[in-house]
Amino acid sequence: NGAARRMESEQNIALGEEGALGVLFRVLAVVVAVMMFAMMALTFVDGGGRYAFARPVPGAREYIEYIMGPLVFSGFPLLSRDNSHITVSLFDKAFRGRVRRWKEFLIVGISAGSVGFISLRLWESARDFHESGVWGEYLDFPIYPVVYVMSVLSFVAFGVLLMLLWAHLKNAVAK
Repeated sequence: NGAARRMESEQNIALGEEGALGVLFRVLAVVVAVMMFAMMALTFVDGGGRYAFARPVPGAREYIEYIMGPLVFSGFPLLSRDNSHITVSLFDKAFRGRVRRWKEFLIVGISAGSVGFISLRLWESARDFHESGVWGEYLDFPIYPVVYVMSVLSFVAFGVLLMLLWAHLKNAVAK
């Protein structure tokens, strides 16, 4: 169906993978894969050790917590790049043409604002954790470096969303 294909192409604005941005996305994809594998392997070994030998991996829960935050925020720029966030399409058929393009621009703008706010809050939390000396319960490792990493990755996602916002603005104005 030509109309459905045209509507789909209007909705799918994504960033290219040329130059430094492409390198960044490839590095993030590898980081996500490595962290996912590490978390999966640790969970497998911990579960196997716990139930087969009554010897779980000491501190496994905390290791997984330290991996989970950066994992989520490493994948966030990749999802943002492809515009592949979870969406609800209840009203998609009600919006067509120019109105639909401006709606997409508005949604990306709200997303960018939200992610920018979250990035700042994460940065402030990391600073507070550093100043107050908060450490992990079992591993005796400071929490703030992990939260700083999450904040930086969130700022990367914010930058990606700003680039998408620009692309959506050009798309909304051009047609």
